[in-house]
Amino acid sequence: MKRFIIFNILLFTEVWLFAQELPFEKFDKNRMDVGTLYVYELSTNEKNFKPSYKEYFYIKTLNDIENIGIEIKDTLNLPETFFKYKLNWDYMMLEQQEYISLKNENDIRIGYAFRIKRSIDFKRKTLESSTYGREKDGFQQFNKIYKFASIPTYFYRYTYLVPLWFTLRFYPFDKKNIVVNHNHSGYDTEFVIEYMGKEEVVLPYGRILCHKFELVYQMSFIMKFIYKPQKAWIWLTSEDKNRYMVKYRNNNEVDYNPSIEYRLVERKKMTIEEWGYFKKSRIKNK
Repeated sequence: MKRFIIFNILLFTEVWLFAQELPFEKFDKNRMDVGTLYVYELSTNEKNFKPSYKEYFYIKTLNDIENIGIEIKDTLNLPETFFKYKLNWDYMMLEQQEYISLKNENDIRIGYAFRIKRSIDFKRKTLESSTYGREKDGFQQFNKIYKFASIPTYFYRYTYLVPLWFTLRFYPFDKKNIVVNHNHSGYDTEFVIEYMGKEEVVLPYGRILCHKFELVYQMSFIMKFIYKPQKAWIWLTSEDKNRYMVKYRNNNEVDYNPSIEYRLVERKKMTIEEWGYFKKSRIKNK
């Protein structure tokens, strides 16, 4: 019994001390609008915004977010991708991610994944990735473990920084900037998030006054030469306590796309049952 009490005291102390080091404000469940659907248009054009996908993000619980992507030119309005994100608010970052392509398995191109599962071990500071994808000689299973340097860490190549969209709801506005960690295919770098003040943006969703953030990768000269990192920006509404993301632009190359940009099109309440029906009505025909 004595050992059990000592263990719990040490564990509580470790968690408490760690929580003090996080660069964000304390998690507030009232800023997570559970039961809300966000619809964004996604463009992969380098210069002019020309949407090619609609992305549907549903906040299922305080920790769970689901996403389906539908190609705009698809007249049947059927999704191509399905993502599940599990966020951990003790660490202010991703805990688990699942991906499945909703294409027919035979239609998967060489070099592309059909299923992916990723999970974070916070004590070991590792990301474990399991990918089932198509190669020249058929489908193969790939398993990798990436070590990252510090917490919180974000993974642009794997998540387009989706967990950061939600974590920034807890940005401490008494600070000009904060520093987090970024991991790119196993390479760690500091990631400076700078608050740029307020800016009005015009979107399909409307004219919105936003908090603007600039994201800058801090790399060595050699790594900058290899990866050629560019800046990125995120705009969160300043007109709502939820501080949800209305626009996101990232000029870094990922998966053959020279850049990506999201713009908010729609936001509405939706029950879990309605979301389930929404998914089923589109996925059942795939």
